This record gives sequence, C-alpha cells and structure tokens, in this order.
Amino acid sequence: MVPVVERTQEQTRIPTKKIVLYVAFASIMMMFAGLTSGYILRWSEGNWDAFAIPSAFYISTGIIIASSLSMWWAQQAAKKDHLQNIKSWMTITTLLGLSFVISQYLGYNQLVNMGVYFSGGNISGSFFYVITALHAAHVLGGIIALLVTTVKSYFGKYTSNNRLGIQLCANYWHFMGFLWLFLFVFLAVTR
Repeated sequence: MVPVVERTQEQTRIPTKKIVLYVAFASIMMMFAGLTSGYILRWSEGNWDAFAIPSAFYISTGIIIASSLSMWWAQQAAKKDHLQNIKSWMTITTLLGLSFVISQYLGYNQLVNMGVYFSGGNISGSFFYVITALHAAHVLGGIIALLVTTVKSYFGKYTSNNRLGIQLCANYWHFMGFLWLFLFVFLAVTR
C-alpha cells in the first residue's frame, strides 16, 4: 500500500495573481500570433518593400537581454534575503527597461530618416511599426511594474519568505524579453 501524503491547501494552491498573469500571457501571445500571421500572409502576396532593421533595434535587443539578467539577479537576491542587492538589481533592471524604450524610440527615428513611415504605402513599414510599438506598449506596462516593485524593495518588502511580487514582476519582464527576441528574429528573417 502506498502512503498518501496529505497537503494543505496552501501547499498546492497556485496564487490567483499568477493565474491572472498566465492568462494575460496567453492573450498577449494570441495577439502577436495574429499579427505575425497577418504579416506572413501579406508578405507572401509580394509587393513588399524590404528595409534594413535600424541599428537601435539591435541595441535594444542587447538591453532587454541585460535587463532580464539583472532581473534574475534580483530574484536570486530575494531568495537569499540580500535586501541591498534586491534594491540594486531592481534599480538596474528598471533603468535598463527605460533604456530599452528610449532605444526603440531612437529606432523609430532611424526608420523615419530611412523614409520608412507608419503610413504612406509601405505595408512592411506599417507592420513593423505596429508589431514593435505594441510590444513597447507592453514593456511600458512592465516598467510600471518594475517601478512599483523597485519602490517596494526599498521598503524591505521582499524576502525569502515573501517573494510573490518580485516573482510576478520577473515573470512578466522575462516574458517581454523572450517575446521581443522572438519578434526581432521574426522581423529580421522575414525581411
């Protein structure tokens, strides 16, 4: 006979906030799946004006990778109750997140200087703007979460026993990073 191990409700329950976040991830993925599918369909029709991806988007890719790493270090610090390190890594992650958005803005300026506009007959440019701008809008939501989490870290909110807030923020931020990497590779390959 196999012994039955009883678990309390707290041990088996997934926090509601995590479930809501995962549902949001599914919604975001569906939106970008629709956009990339539309992109592929339109691209396959021909009459596609290809253009080089501006250098600022390459830089922003490096920035978001670095920010994901710094977010990971913040999580590790929380697991070990290194409160000062949590503050430092959260601040760095927030600054890198803001740098990502600035880099994206500079990329749009480079597109304009290349003669690629949101409207004006260049459907490939329109798709590029929509896909990257929607991602940037979601990143701005992530920056708000980073700011809140960073401020809370300065008040000692996160410890090894209380990490849900930093975990949720990290999950969202890592998701945004992976999503950007997918979109960037997708846009680079389908030029």
